[in-house]
Amino acid sequence: MRPNLQRALEIYGDAMQTQAQIVELLSAREYHQAFEILSEQLRLAPDDWYANYLAGICFRFVGSFDHAVAHLTAAAKARPAEPSVLLALGIAYQLGGQLEQSVSVLKRAIQADDNFIEAYNSLGLTYRKLNRPRDALEWYERGTDRLMKLVSDQVHADPSKCYRDEVVDGKTTRTLLPYVFAKTKELLKSNLTYAALRNNAGVCRVDLGDFESARTCFEDAIECTPDGYDYPDPARNLENLGR
Repeated sequence: MRPNLQRALEIYGDAMQTQAQIVELLSAREYHQAFEILSEQLRLAPDDWYANYLAGICFRFVGSFDHAVAHLTAAAKARPAEPSVLLALGIAYQLGGQLEQSVSVLKRAIQADDNFIEAYNSLGLTYRKLNRPRDALEWYERGTDRLMKLVSDQVHADPSKCYRDEVVDGKTTRTLLPYVFAKTKELLKSNLTYAALRNNAGVCRVDLGDFESARTCFEDAIECTPDGYDYPDPARNLENLGR
């Protein structure tokens, strides 16, 4: 068991253990069992924001978007600045076809945490569903810029690994070291976020008729897809671009 979860269980006892059990059931796609436990929790504490959040996630997974929205709205009422709740609510609205509501809530998620990259990606998808590719592209690129800033800050945390200063004829010359490029690529490939943003930006650029920029996006996405990850979309989109 992870140390932080173990510590939480020691502090919060049975309630936290029950919530951890629900999370495990959702991860295992045991939605019926998760529903049974959540129903009892919400009977005893109908305003419990986390139980409502998990119930909303559960309903979303089984395609019951109206129920998902209802529970996630209750969670957001109790925790109006919780980014994960707002993201889940925005996605539930999006999947249920309530796209304008989705846009509004996802923007609130980004306002609550402008480093919440998943919300940028979901907002871009919502705008694309609204047939607004230019707006979608804007948010995909905002998400990419924010992600690159986070990665850059992490890469440059130790400047001694990033630069070499040399004095020649009394002038200091700074050389960027290979570590910067290698570490940046390593971090971008650590999960699918960057590749998905670049692929989705490429799709928007195809919609807008900017095929060369789209090609660059798809190539970036392919290069930065994590090793061993099954994500065929960029390669498929690149192939379709050549037809």
